[in-house]
Amino acid sequence: MSTLRFPYKASLESRVRQYNLRRVDVRRTTNGTQLVICNPEFIHQGHSDVFRASMKVGRDAPLDVVCKIRCENFDRMRREARTYKRLEKCQGNSIPQFSCLVLEYCGVPFEGTLLHASWTFKFHLMACLLDIHDNGSQHNDITERSVVVRPDGRPCIVDLHWASEHICTCDRPTDINFHDVVPSIRDFVCTEIHDVADMMLLWRRRIVLYLTSRVDSKWAETPELLATQAPKGVSYDRALIVARHVVDEHRKRLAFRASLPFE
Repeated sequence: MSTLRFPYKASLESRVRQYNLRRVDVRRTTNGTQLVICNPEFIHQGHSDVFRASMKVGRDAPLDVVCKIRCENFDRMRREARTYKRLEKCQGNSIPQFSCLVLEYCGVPFEGTLLHASWTFKFHLMACLLDIHDNGSQHNDITERSVVVRPDGRPCIVDLHWASEHICTCDRPTDINFHDVVPSIRDFVCTEIHDVADMMLLWRRRIVLYLTSRVDSKWAETPELLATQAPKGVSYDRALIVARHVVDEHRKRLAFRASLPFE
């Protein structure tokens, strides 16, 4: 049975202790193999304590890794480990390489918001997410904290503790055409792909909210044009005042999309 030797100081302990962790998966390994963690550097605290460190495996050169440690409530970590196993084909590309929740160090945390990311970054992030879906899983928690940036600038998706099995039936790549009108969620098939793409403004809005109605965005070219869609009983003056506000917000959204960098 292989073991992992890890120096770790829990929050209530005053000194670093050495822990020998047994391997509990079913993959066959050489008996007596010892993986030794050296020079751990604390980088994040959330559901787990996360460290960047060097890992020695026998006489091989040390590996640059990220280690996730939990002292209780292991269900999330077990789920994450099962997901990494299910996504073996994605490892090293869309997600990190995996070894008993010791992961390759693949980049720095993403800074800023995904909404403001460049079109190229968004394209590669969607490719990573589609890769995960193609291999039988969905992430269930795509946010800025679940994305790291590799040294070459490409994204990598992490934090798979909420992931679940998933059969995706999106017709790629035709389902995600940047700058097209946003498709209906009823017609798109995959909720997660649709929601992430919409959250990052990959598509143009199909409708605008005007007074009590959902109006096709083609009517929002000018306030006067939008005012023609006011419900019965609304005076023209009020319809025009509200239309000016709605059209202004619609134009700001279009201008924001146009201002995003390509790379």
